[in-house]
Amino acid sequence: MSNSKWYAISIAAIAASVLCFYVLENLARLLRASLETIFLQLRYRYINPNWRGLDTTWLHALLVAALWVGNASYLIVTVRSRQDLLHETAMLFTVNLIPLALGSHMNTIADLLHVGLDGYIRLHRWIGWLAVIEGLVHTAIALAEKPGVKSVPQIAAVVAASSVAGLIVFSIPMVRRLAYETFLRAHQVFVVALVVGVWLHSPGNQFQIPILYLLIASCLWVALRLLRLLTILTRNYIGKHACRAKIWTLSDAFQVHVTVTRPWKYHAGQYIYLRLRRAGYGARLQSHPYFLSWWYVDSQGRDVVVLIVGRQRGFSRGLDNHSNGGLVVGKEKDGRLVLASDAAEHGVTYKAHIEGPYGQALELDAYGTVILIATGSGIAGIFPFIKQLLAGYHRWDAKVRRLMLFWEVEREQHMLWLGNWMTEMLDVDTYKILNIKIYITEGSARSIPNDSSRIKVVSATLDVTDVLRQGTSGVMGRAAVLLCVRKRLNEQARRVVLSLTGKVDIRLHELPFHPSRVFPSLEATGVRAVEKGSSTIA
Repeated sequence: MSNSKWYAISIAAIAASVLCFYVLENLARLLRASLETIFLQLRYRYINPNWRGLDTTWLHALLVAALWVGNASYLIVTVRSRQDLLHETAMLFTVNLIPLALGSHMNTIADLLHVGLDGYIRLHRWIGWLAVIEGLVHTAIALAEKPGVKSVPQIAAVVAASSVAGLIVFSIPMVRRLAYETFLRAHQVFVVALVVGVWLHSPGNQFQIPILYLLIASCLWVALRLLRLLTILTRNYIGKHACRAKIWTLSDAFQVHVTVTRPWKYHAGQYIYLRLRRAGYGARLQSHPYFLSWWYVDSQGRDVVVLIVGRQRGFSRGLDNHSNGGLVVGKEKDGRLVLASDAAEHGVTYKAHIEGPYGQALELDAYGTVILIATGSGIAGIFPFIKQLLAGYHRWDAKVRRLMLFWEVEREQHMLWLGNWMTEMLDVDTYKILNIKIYITEGSARSIPNDSSRIKVVSATLDVTDVLRQGTSGVMGRAAVLLCVRKRLNEQARRVVLSLTGKVDIRLHELPFHPSRVFPSLEATGVRAVEKGSSTIA
């Protein structure tokens, strides 16, 4: 073959290789886009947001279905007789106790796995119900044989079955919502009784199945408990000073300034569990999660984190009796608020315990457009991201060029929950990338002075669809949406983001807790009148 033919064949081979690479690259890109679209549909879309139990995403539902189908398939393949069913349901029950043991410290596990806390709780709940059903089937088959209750294993079986019954009763949604703290303590007691009962009931030694499964589950449970105890001791007792809280009253809310015993690296999205010993009956056993709204160093060099606590019917109801009074005490000539918390030596402090911090860091710096949406006390979790993004922009570390905050409050006085921070953020934002729109659902906004074109206050209900379409019009680069809103608005935002995915490169992020409506105080504290006359925010 002549050299020219070899040359022609080489050129053709190179051209064919380039063509094949081009085709494969486009097919891979198309496949990736299709898989990404399917994944977003599964991740964002709820099955039925109006039905309890079905108000979950398709992705969570598929994970749960795979788990249940896997257990059912195993039984179908292995069971040949009633005795086999008795044995295999017991085995599956003990195996499922291993992932359930991780529920003793869900916040840490969710952060380590980078999964949503709400989704992890749902998965834990469904695995629990699966284990309960397997335990009930095992118990029913055992009772059909009419065994006596004379030996230790038989008595232990009764204890285990009774513990399962107790878990079922306290896991009923109505019972859990009405008395969550009671449910939590009862749940822990029943779990310990259940494991001890199953351990004594199971045959074999500690290094044989099923005792080995119980040993693994118990070790995980104890290890996470010890980790939690170590965290609490470190955050509250190992340091130069004690952890103490100072409480200030706002309209339908409180600002709690917590002096931290051992500082840590603060970042937006973090939350801690707060326990106050003197905040009402039963408060010693209650700890509630609150976002870090901001943090500072006081005049004595101590780190202080600030929490915004909406007034509710439980734990927060007792804060009134321990408050230092109204936070807003007046207004300066330039419109800024005079805050009682600015006087470092003023105010009574109370012994506090904190646990945490928890919360995953969100990389919003990589987006050109960031839309922040909050309702009520959800602003406590959203606000630190504004500070973080503005600081990153001025350091040239953040790509954000358009930052928008949409906040819905019930009354105009609720805008004072942030003190002077909203005005100060606008002062810091010299490049004017931040725009704020506040929705007041009760009362009129006409009495509110508005000297800044970047703050708009309207008397209306926040329309998530309108907000997102408005925010993504003329989007700059990639867009991110961060939510801390009521659950119903959360579901609406998911639907809108899904409808925009084909038009805009947009991603949805959600903070782990949904804010509830606040309950106004009927007592006259004197702060509301001051706030009403000091409602200027810009």
